[in-house]
Amino acid sequence: MNLNRSLRRSSQSGVVLLEALIGILIFSLGILALVAMSTSAIRVQGDAQYRAEAMNLTEQISSAIWSGVGRQLVTTGGGTEISVVDTAALQLYQHAQGG
Repeated sequence: MNLNRSLRRSSQSGVVLLEALIGILIFSLGILALVAMSTSAIRVQGDAQYRAEAMNLTEQISSAIWSGVGRQLVTTGGGTEISVVDTAALQLYQHAQGG
């Protein structure tokens, strides 16, 4: 009976260490996944910020164009009048608006 216990004990001597190592491995993979998700979220947030700034600038330019800032009427050789945007006046308008 004593021999049977020692055989059982020797066959399980290292199972706890193996379980602990597997637990640490799973925990480490979870931490690495969280770090990767955080990095991805920061990158996506930066992209969204650039897109928002681009949309605001586009809206300012389009509102300046539609409000008639820097527009000139040009008559073509056929007598047709065309509304043309003066880019220099548009840039002055943008600087005056703080853009």
